[in-house]
Amino acid sequence: MKYMKQMIHEYATWKWVFFIPFLFIYGWGLRNGVLQNAHIHQLAFNKWDIIIEFLHDPFLVIYFLLPFWLFYSSQMIMKEWDYMLLIRLKSYTKWVFYTFKRVSPVLFVFMSIWIIISLFVTIDIPSENNWSDLSTTDIDRNVITFSLQQAVSSPLLAFMMQVCLFASLLMTIHIVLATLYL
Repeated sequence: MKYMKQMIHEYATWKWVFFIPFLFIYGWGLRNGVLQNAHIHQLAFNKWDIIIEFLHDPFLVIYFLLPFWLFYSSQMIMKEWDYMLLIRLKSYTKWVFYTFKRVSPVLFVFMSIWIIISLFVTIDIPSENNWSDLSTTDIDRNVITFSLQQAVSSPLLAFMMQVCLFASLLMTIHIVLATLYL
């Protein structure tokens, strides 16, 4: 119950006011790029083309999401560092996992907002459960989805893998930062 209260409280914090509009505007721009690419090459597309492109966009991840997470994670680590707390927890390892427990609601909110916005920018786009013609065609602005459709059988599986891998990366980054801070 306490964890749920932390997550509800986290949804109401100020930082998401800046995060959500930026992600929405960026996602809408990616959507327009995918639609333009599909119309230029006269290929059928679906929601998965936009969702996969949004979740795998290297510029968004490297220049916005990772710096945001690094800043927030390091801020949380510095705020939670206290010798009295360390004495109470009795080991550095327990302190690292304590900070992870404190930052995990933020990670959940962070990932859920990213996923919700990726789904929201696909409104009015045809929905299918398989790869589209655009995904299966090797054209210049379609490298990510073309490579994924060759490696993964279903776009839903690629979506779930990306979310799990990115969440694991963010968890690992936080644990490494907390360990290095000691």
